[in-house]
Amino acid sequence: MNVQTMLVLGALTLIGAITLLVNRNMFDTSERVTESNVIISALSLGEATISSAMNYRYDESVTATTLAQFTVSTGLGPESGEVFPNFDDVDDFNRLNNKVTMGGIDFQLIGSVYYVDDDDLSTKLTTTSYNKRMMIQVKSAYLYRLPDSAVTLSYVATYQKLFK
Repeated sequence: MNVQTMLVLGALTLIGAITLLVNRNMFDTSERVTESNVIISALSLGEATISSAMNYRYDESVTATTLAQFTVSTGLGPESGEVFPNFDDVDDFNRLNNKVTMGGIDFQLIGSVYYVDDDDLSTKLTTTSYNKRMMIQVKSAYLYRLPDSAVTLSYVATYQKLFK
């Protein structure tokens, strides 16, 4: 083989290696952009769910004003005949399990609602209180890099007591 043939083969090898490197970088960038779009979509779904819950009553009982009158913790969830998105109070989102397709991607909305301590909003209670924490978890197979393949958002609903 002469020198020119060797240079041509070396140049082709170098161009092939550079092409592979560029393609790999473009694929990684495309994957990151897609993943970011899925996270933004999941956050949007979670925020929309929480925003809708913020418009609902604190408790099923319209006349409830004391802790004893609120729904017991084991009774939190939708009442008979209530289905998402036609809820009427915050705790109806307890046991929410709804599938949503957005932009061709399947998401699963999972909700839980529980009473929390009035002085420490991270302490879960089995008794009633003036605060309910709502957790919305948005899952997707495309969120595989995140813990539990999900984005989790929370909201604390507070019963507004009127003092005289």
